[in-house]
Amino acid sequence: NNPHGFIIEAFTITENKDLQTVKR
Repeated sequence: NNPHGFIIEAFTITENKDLQTVKR
């Protein structure tokens, strides 16, 4: 288990969604 890595991955996904929203 790697909770820290999971948090970073989830944060990256959220960032990507935010960037896509801004581009639109």
